[in-house]
Amino acid sequence: MARILSIYIDPETCTCSQACVYECPEVLDGQTPSGVPRVREGAERYFETHAEQIKSAADACPVEAVFLKIEGGT
Repeated sequence: MARILSIYIDPETCTCSQACVYECPEVLDGQTPSGVPRVREGAERYFETHAEQIKSAADACPVEAVFLKIEGGT
C-alpha cells in the first residue's frame, strides 16, 4: 500500500486557487499571508487516513504545484 511521506507546494508555481485546500482542509491551510497554501502543523497524523483526499488535492491543483513524496508506489 502506498504511503504519503511528505507534501510540498511550490510557491513559485502556485496561483493560490485554493483548490487543494478545498479537497483536503484537514491537511492544507490556505489562510497564509502570501495566499500560498501550507501543510498544517501536525498534519502528518492524517497522511495515512486521508491519503485519497491528499492525492485528490494534488490532482486538483490547476498548475500542478502540489507534489507528494510517496513510499510504496503511486
